[in-house]
Amino acid sequence: ANLLLWKFLGRPDDLFNIHTNWTSTFYGHDSLLRKDHMLKVFDVMASFVRDQVVEQKTRDAELAAVHQEYLLRGVDSMEDLIEVLIHQELYQKNPARNRIDCEPEEVRTITVQDINTFISKYYLPNNAFVVLLGPSFEGAKKLVRRYFSDWEPGKLPESEYDHSEDTPVLTSIKTLEATRIGIHQYHVAVGFPTETYLSRDSETLDVLARILEIRLYERLRAKNRSFEKGVYRVFAVTRRTSVHGLLFVYFATKSRAFAEHGAETILQEIESLKQEAVANDELDAAVGNLYYEYLDDFRNTPGKLADRIIDAAANGDEDLVHLHSFPEQIHRVGKKKITKVANKYFSSPHVRIIISPK
Repeated sequence: ANLLLWKFLGRPDDLFNIHTNWTSTFYGHDSLLRKDHMLKVFDVMASFVRDQVVEQKTRDAELAAVHQEYLLRGVDSMEDLIEVLIHQELYQKNPARNRIDCEPEEVRTITVQDINTFISKYYLPNNAFVVLLGPSFEGAKKLVRRYFSDWEPGKLPESEYDHSEDTPVLTSIKTLEATRIGIHQYHVAVGFPTETYLSRDSETLDVLARILEIRLYERLRAKNRSFEKGVYRVFAVTRRTSVHGLLFVYFATKSRAFAEHGAETILQEIESLKQEAVANDELDAAVGNLYYEYLDDFRNTPGKLADRIIDAAANGDEDLVHLHSFPEQIHRVGKKKITKVANKYFSSPHVRIIISPK
């Protein structure tokens, strides 16, 4: 199975789109050149889901790998760490605050029985969906029936989360400052809670985020003239699932003074969005950027398209109505809606994180 995946999908440690995140656990891949390649890979992926019983040797190898992943893409990756920390500061009991890969002391205690119990509890046909890009609809149905028609349904697991913190209410600004050995920049994030995946404000929040990126690029990168200051990139990120939502801005800089300046600049631009209508060209650029990114995923980037479909199906949009209406909805976003949504979400206290070199 491994050799076949490496033959068609890349080198041994490439990302085959087999992943777990806030939304789902997914077994898949990006793009294949021929139909018979797809059928062979689908056979392997289906066996992972249907026939998976983990043995001790597999458990030991994967736990060691997850421990290293925790360091490589966790505490040693500032961009990933910032996202974890802002979730943990914003939420107190929402499962979105938990690391996807767990803390090392938690991983160490996972037994083979724990893993196989998890599989039997959650790997059920009535808790699963299949994404197939390429075959006809009837062809896709036949392929799914071939592999999964005799898969016995089970009792769906009940969520242990009560949804009481889907949109947390902050009573004051939350600030976290931490230090890390071996880094050379100050990493800054400012974030606000929003509504969940199917919120009517979803597209407006995405447009707001792009406008913030445009403005902050100009102010923090393009207008900086000091060699010791400035930024390389500024990201304005929206995250939404069926149980949580947030918008946060993240950047890194070598200068502590510029880190403070950048955090204040973010808040200034947010206040501006609350008070003043955006310019026509800004709105056009933000909407156009989102629209063409969406089209590119559908036309040219099957891996990213699969991610969009997974997010939709796993967060309450099983018929993909929300996903397919995205172009229409973003083109309906106007200046008054942006001001209204900015005031709705940005008038409450925020979370601020700074990670400093030690």
